[in-house]
Amino acid sequence: MSEDDITEIAALWHARQEDDDMDWVAFEGWLAADARHRLAFDDIALLDAEVDRHRERLLRIVGHGDPSTAGALPSPPPTRDARRSGRRGSIAAGAIAAGAAACLLFVTERSPKPQPAPATQTTFEAGKSSRNVTVGRAAIALASRSGIRVASSDGTRVELAGRASFVVQHDPTREFVVIAEGYEIRDLGTRFEVVSGGDAMQVSVASGEVSVRRSGSAAPQIRVAAGRSATGLADGRIVTGRAVADPPAGPGGRPLVYDAAPLGLVVADLARATGTAVTIDRGLESRTFTGVLATGDGRSRIAALATLAGLDARRQGGAIHLVARDRR
Repeated sequence: MSEDDITEIAALWHARQEDDDMDWVAFEGWLAADARHRLAFDDIALLDAEVDRHRERLLRIVGHGDPSTAGALPSPPPTRDARRSGRRGSIAAGAIAAGAAACLLFVTERSPKPQPAPATQTTFEAGKSSRNVTVGRAAIALASRSGIRVASSDGTRVELAGRASFVVQHDPTREFVVIAEGYEIRDLGTRFEVVSGGDAMQVSVASGEVSVRRSGSAAPQIRVAAGRSATGLADGRIVTGRAVADPPAGPGGRPLVYDAAPLGLVVADLARATGTAVTIDRGLESRTFTGVLATGDGRSRIAALATLAGLDARRQGGAIHLVARDRR
């Protein structure tokens, strides 16, 4: 299949994101089938975000609203929602890419570089379902019950609580920074996922490279390349390892995958994902866990974690508390 064909299919999937009957299983399967699919889809998502970000400036440049150019533009370019509803099933990826790229190139060549606008919304939260948002140069997929706070007026710093995937448009002059559990993840343009909780965080890099450092620390930044991960522990240590690709989502959602992640982080992530109150003995929080927790309700996932990690799950008040199996 040619690159143009892949790009067109990626654009079709992007256009269907808001459909109530979106086939998420088929979509995830398509992404997993070829590394080029994910790259093409990310390119389309970033391009769409850029067109939205420059919409007002593009209107002014092409003359919309200027009496001297009446008739040059029959109607205002649609908003994001209108564009999505109007291009169902008939989107032409080449036209989208060529048109948007030409407009953005015209903006770059004919007008001064725009100054970052203050963020109009400073917090974003996902409920029981995931949520996609755009902050500055970053397209962010928030996992369920996760949230971010925009910590700078130009949208280059965000604070994360929970789990999120980031696709950051490359800009060598400006870093995009994610702050999670006292750690700073710095990026110039790449794809990565961060999960946080239990006083720890783990970042897995899919493409490009990020750097990680404890906030306020004078220690050198740890560089993390594609295919690698970095775990920031509660005591300030940073441990690097391999990144594990998430399997495609099934009918019950996406499995949770961990590689040498602290149990405190795993338990916090599991509680967030399932909406179930679960705690763990303080002495076990730093023990690492590698495994996959398949989809299901909170109890079944907690039971799976207990079995795989050699723990016992006990009722304690309104929560499920995990303890060492040999504890009496």
